[in-house]
Amino acid sequence: MPTHEEVEKLLSSIDDPELLAAFCIMYGSGLRISEVCRLVFGDILATAGLIDVRPGTTKNRHERRTVLPDKVLEVIKRYAVSRFVRHGIPINRESLLFPSTTDLTKPVSPWTIGSRIRDYEARLGWEHRFTCHTFRRAFATHNYIDKNMTLEEISAALGHRDVDVTKIYLKRNCLWLQQGNHWNNAIDSMNI
Repeated sequence: MPTHEEVEKLLSSIDDPELLAAFCIMYGSGLRISEVCRLVFGDILATAGLIDVRPGTTKNRHERRTVLPDKVLEVIKRYAVSRFVRHGIPINRESLLFPSTTDLTKPVSPWTIGSRIRDYEARLGWEHRFTCHTFRRAFATHNYIDKNMTLEEISAALGHRDVDVTKIYLKRNCLWLQQGNHWNNAIDSMNI
């Protein structure tokens, strides 16, 4: 499991606004890569600080809402300006946030997003450790420890129907607690 500082270093190295937005949503909101790829602008509930994850876009096929940290919203806005506004591409509530480069009505492939992590790890001189799911697990662990989110809150944000699944995420990732380590914050404290 990467530390908070490792996540921040990786995110800070990303110069592609689309990838940065996708990775920040996974880490800041706990979404799966398949859910990120299917987001539409109407799913971003900016004033409420939430993301709607619609049925059919989730692994378990049930709707949920999850957190939308201010930092993630800021990154999404920067990405939207660079991808849509600057190029005169119209957007509405039903427009995909991450469309394919060849067809704006189709979502980008999860593979397209996920395969790029290795490029940035290589730039940092790191061995391959991160996957899209790593960001989701880090969301659970870092927010459980740093932000004092309850197990039930984390489980709901991740879309787990059973908190025992969430416990598996945290059990594997919290062994470092025995050594007295501590992270400062989750994504809102990052300089990305």
